[in-house]
Amino acid sequence: MSALSAILAAIFLALGCGLLFVPRVAESLAKDGHGPGFRLLLGASHVAAALVLLAPRLSKEGTLGVGLFFVGFAFYWYSEDAGPRPGALAILGFVLLLVGACLRLRSRADTSLWSEMLGRYADEDTPRSGLS
Repeated sequence: MSALSAILAAIFLALGCGLLFVPRVAESLAKDGHGPGFRLLLGASHVAAALVLLAPRLSKEGTLGVGLFFVGFAFYWYSEDAGPRPGALAILGFVLLLVGACLRLRSRADTSLWSEMLGRYADEDTPRSGLS
């Protein structure tokens, strides 16, 4: 895992926990007319984004699912005329999630390529008995 992916995962986890467990955030969202279900969904999506960045097996499918949620959330904010800030933050979250997942996928591809190359060279270096 790259350091950037770990940092992004920590940011998403902190934001998700803040949305789920900080009462002041709940009050702020309630003031804007959003219920507790909205806060739970938003917090859970941030925690899911952190898990996608931390779990290597979830990279492709998880990024697609959580990324589509972020994009849908951005469209929701723009349709509510809440101003550009919340929608832009959702798009920023989507972009950061994509960057982290791409780093994870690239790291996994580099690791498998490196292992394949080492395996090929190990096969060439093994002494062959009888024909030398």
